[in-house]
Amino acid sequence: MRRAGMLLAVMGVAPAGAAEGPADEVARKALEAPARIVELRVEAAPAVTLPLPDEARARIAAVKMPALLPRRPDLLAGVVVTSGPGWYAASMRGDGIHVSIHGFARAHARPELLKELRTAGSPRVEIVDGIVSVSFERYGVGYTLDVECVQVARCADAALALDLFGDLVVAGGAP
Repeated sequence: MRRAGMLLAVMGVAPAGAAEGPADEVARKALEAPARIVELRVEAAPAVTLPLPDEARARIAAVKMPALLPRRPDLLAGVVVTSGPGWYAASMRGDGIHVSIHGFARAHARPELLKELRTAGSPRVEIVDGIVSVSFERYGVGYTLDVECVQVARCADAALALDLFGDLVVAGGAP
């Protein structure tokens, strides 16, 4: 609840009946500080060869950061990749699941929030409305892996998403 209250406060919305706390003060300071977007220091990473459609392979080659994809041929067969300055996204479906991964090489400079939000290198797992999200940092890039299941019970815990997280490899891209 604390994280949700902070997120709502950062968005400028106070949860009904919410009591003020330390997270509220951090959120208030974040709202008052000017937003500044910074380029992250992206590290190079060796890529592995995956069975990708030609269009996806070409789009991955143009990505300006290590582009992660799961090593799962059933998901990669129909992968759709998009990218822009400082980001890329890949979307894929298979076996009753929808998987998306987003990489961000830019971030809002909010040093006052680092202590509150930093996960000390381990992935952060959240389940919201049946969608399991695994957020993590690798190669100097922030990534989010989202898994949504046709049968909601299959995504009732983080096991499937963490299994896919373990299967992520660098499919291409370069800083």
